Amino acid sequence: EIVRYLEAKITAWQQRGDSILLCGDGNETPSECNLKVGVRKFSMSWLFEATGLQDVFRTVHSAPPQTTTTTSRRPIDWIGVWRVPILRVGQFEECFPALSDHLGFFV
Repeated sequence: EIVRYLEAKITAWQQRGDSILLCGDGNETPSECNLKVGVRKFSMSWLFEATGLQDVFRTVHSAPPQTTTTTSRRPIDWIGVWRVPILRVGQFEECFPALSDHLGFFV
């Protein structure tokens, strides 16, 4: 599973002292990662918790965006950092800078 692989790679990079910017389409919303207690193992939320990655949306805006796609209420894209200072996080208008069903973001 890719999330398990990413956890191993991120941990290795952290131990090496690297700075990390991870951007990805997790195909799951934060609420889909939640269990009654804790988060689902090998979900994107689990990856962020297991590695200590900082969720840029929650850091700057205290919550994920309402959507990251052209489908309302589907925040399935994730941006995380490790040892990277966050100055700004924002969203471009739909279909900019490219025609896509995902919205563009900047960090």
